[in-house]
Amino acid sequence: MSIRPATPKLAPGFRPMPILVAVLLSVTAGVQVSADDVTTLEEARRVAVKALAALQPPRDFKIHDKETIEKGYGWIFFYSPKGTGDSHAYGLGAIGAGPLVIEREGGNWQFLGTTVPPEAAIESYEKRMGHSQKGRHGSRQP
Repeated sequence: MSIRPATPKLAPGFRPMPILVAVLLSVTAGVQVSADDVTTLEEARRVAVKALAALQPPRDFKIHDKETIEKGYGWIFFYSPKGTGDSHAYGLGAIGAGPLVIEREGGNWQFLGTTVPPEAAIESYEKRMGHSQKGRHGSRQP
């Protein structure tokens, strides 16, 4: 699988601080991983690991597998920096560490925002993308 990051559009001449760049990339960047569909949780997790590894500045993240939500359109992963305990609670993760959506169709991924609780970010994403809002697995079903 090859990763081709999408670049957020900024105003000409805009020179953001480095932390702002990381937040903008993590909140707005979607990446086309491949033209292949993702059909299993294991494949989706591998894509999630690659998506997290592509974040800048580089950090070591852990995925909270017990919190993963499976939807008809894909999977939603929750993660936090390694060394922050065994569970992730909203507000305790890294700046910009919002839920990560891996779509079944085409293997696209997108980080969701952190300005609202994860359930609200997921609901907004689903409305924007026209997806059903019913979850099939996971402990954080909205």
